[in-house]
Order: sequence, then C-alpha cells, then structure tokens
Amino acid sequence: MKWTCWENFKRLPGTKHPGVYLIAKFKGKIPSFVQYNDPAIVYIGISAKHTVVNRLSQFGHTFFSGTPGHDGAKRLAKMVKKAIYSARYPKWLYFTIVPVKGRRLVDEMRIQYLERRFIWLYVKRNGRLPMCNKK
Repeated sequence: MKWTCWENFKRLPGTKHPGVYLIAKFKGKIPSFVQYNDPAIVYIGISAKHTVVNRLSQFGHTFFSGTPGHDGAKRLAKMVKKAIYSARYPKWLYFTIVPVKGRRLVDEMRIQYLERRFIWLYVKRNGRLPMCNKK
C-alpha cells in the first residue's frame, strides 16, 4: 500500500474511483510496509457510491473546520485534542486507498466487503476497532 501525507490526498492514483480508504497516525517516518491491521490506523472507511476523493474531502472539511459531514473525522479531531479550526495539516496524518473501478451493485458490495474485512483483520490483531471507527 502506498501511503501519502494528507495534503497530497488528491494526487494519489485511484482517488477518482469508489473504494476503501484507511487513515493513520504515524509518528515520524512512514514504515516501509504497513498492513491493513497496523495499530497506527485510526480509521477505515468507504466511498461506495462516490469517488474516494469526495469522501476524503468531506473528512478533511470536518476535521479542519468542525462542520458536520464525517463522523470519523469528528472523532479524530476530538481524540487528538486539536483545535479543529486550523488550516494546517498535521504532519502525522496519512492515508491510503484501495480503489475499486466500477459502479455496479457488485462493485459496491465488494467495497463494503473489503471495509468489513479490513476492520475484522484489525480487530483480530488489536482486540479493538480503529480509534475512530464506531462499528
């Protein structure tokens, strides 16, 4: 998986497709290999009917401005005790995506399956949900 810092989220290939996205809080340099169940992952989400870039834009808007739109971003802002009315990108905020090309029902179901699988693998390894996932 290729991880990128938050400020480059529109540049990662595949963001113009639906898919699964993972958000992580890395301290320092990104490890060369990060599994889907790494404890640094704080949120696993999907964009099944729209592009991933649209959903990540909602995440960023909620995280940085505090406006409603993305519950995971709201929880992350609260957890890091950050002033959410900030335009600065935290240096520890990274993400990656698993794009799924297609917009048929079968593609939507695959996206939902992948999200549940990644969350299950995370819980299996860490004994809990990612910090910002509720279910």
